[in-house]
Amino acid sequence: MKVTCVCGIICISLLLSSPDTFIAGHNQGKISDPTDIIFCGNPGIGKSTILSSISGLQFESGLSFGSGLTSELKFQESKYPGLRFGDTPGLADVNMKKKAAEAITRSLKDAAKNGRRVKIIFVVGEDAGRVRSNDFWTINKVMSAITLANGERPVMNTHAVVINKCKFLDDPLFKTKGKDLLEKQFNTHNDMNEFPTAFIEFLPEMSELRNARNKMTRIKGLSGKDLLEWIESFPGIESIKSVSQIDTKNMQQQLEEQEKKHKKGMDALVEKLNGNNEKALKEVRKEAEKTRRDMENRMKEELERKKSRRLPRWLKIVSMINPITAIAAHIIDEL
Repeated sequence: MKVTCVCGIICISLLLSSPDTFIAGHNQGKISDPTDIIFCGNPGIGKSTILSSISGLQFESGLSFGSGLTSELKFQESKYPGLRFGDTPGLADVNMKKKAAEAITRSLKDAAKNGRRVKIIFVVGEDAGRVRSNDFWTINKVMSAITLANGERPVMNTHAVVINKCKFLDDPLFKTKGKDLLEKQFNTHNDMNEFPTAFIEFLPEMSELRNARNKMTRIKGLSGKDLLEWIESFPGIESIKSVSQIDTKNMQQQLEEQEKKHKKGMDALVEKLNGNNEKALKEVRKEAEKTRRDMENRMKEELERKKSRRLPRWLKIVSMINPITAIAAHIIDEL
């Protein structure tokens, strides 16, 4: 029996590394609601390649001159009912701004109409340790268009961020200082960031994907998790009440204003982190910690919700009496 259990655990561990197995988990209750995983990001950042790799579905990707390859909303159903993956055009692409805004709005309205859970993943880039201002503009625009089921705007940790093509993950300076600076650009509320989130993952630059067309590969982030596994732990938005049209009028002016906010926000953040004002530093750290704790609570609630829906009735009763016995029984039942 011991040998059987060990072999079973090893097999489960190996199987969970593949996209097909994760997607199959949807059918087994891991993703227990009809769910849309929607990727947003500006042209050339690699969102379509990432989406193809984690879904096992082909979204057109590769080197593009001028506008991005994704020119319209692309939804693809996984082979298991209820799970869809969506690719959207880059909103900060001046040549495609109207079409991109309509596509992103349509994807969110469709989720609202059909009562689907939404996991919005923003893929962003960095420049010398700072996130680009047009990436924050895109995040603020998309999230501010959403009204939740309770009639309010999205709160913290209702979207996730993937920082792609990072060349510095092994750099000692990144580990001691850079990671904290990049994360605090997202997990605190400031002039450049209206919607804080602690759901942040760093992806390394992968040489095999550079200029590759329609390539798929296994993707693992700095957290050590396969990206698809990381996305599974992110609850997203359970229900959207309504979606307003994303405003792209006078876009160049909007981007210029965002650039000013971005500079002001970054300068203030760097000063707080590196300066001698202990009170300001504590405030930043306190807010970041609040966002992180909220993220952990959401992850815990999501895990409990999935477990509750996944467990057979008899096992739910046993788990209330003796959790350890229930876990052991569930493993043996699965084997």
